[in-house]
This record gives sequence, C-alpha cells and structure tokens, in this order.
Amino acid sequence: MTPIPWRDDAALIRTNGASIHDGGRVIVAEGPLYRVLDIADRLAPAELGRHFITLPDRRTAPFRFEGEAIRNLLGRLDRPGALELLNARGAAALRR
Repeated sequence: MTPIPWRDDAALIRTNGASIHDGGRVIVAEGPLYRVLDIADRLAPAELGRHFITLPDRRTAPFRFEGEAIRNLLGRLDRPGALELLNARGAAALRR
C-alpha cells in the first residue's frame, strides 16, 4: 500500500459545473495535503462532489484524489491533526 503523502503540497479545486468533469475551475485552497483536507472537511457532502485534490509536484502516484478517495482520506485517523479534530467535534456535540 502506498503511504499517504500528508505533507506534500496539494490544491483543492472546485469546478463550476455540476461535476468535476465540466465547467471552469477555481483553486479553493493550497498547502500540505492534510491542511487542504481540513478545508475539504468543512464542505457539505453534496458540495464535495464538485471538488478534487491535486498533488502537482508528485513524481509518483497518487497525483489526484476525488469523490470517494477524498472521503476515505477524511476518515483516516493517521492524518495529522485528525484526532484533535475528532476530539473537538465530540466536545462540541456534548455542549449542545
């Protein structure tokens, strides 16, 4: 299994069309993959389908994540900061 390049430079791209295959494109965020995922994590699930993450400087796969691949990355607990985010969400839910 290929290790996830958490610290590699990445860009979160939003398409202006109904899917990632049509319409113009806008860069929403840039930075290390794990930070770009923090921003993707705040998107509504319906919006996530209009986004993809690219790793432009990669010399080996993976080069791009979209759809279910992004959801899988968001669920990984080995992502830097993931446990802190999960704990913060749990604490916020208890305060409600």
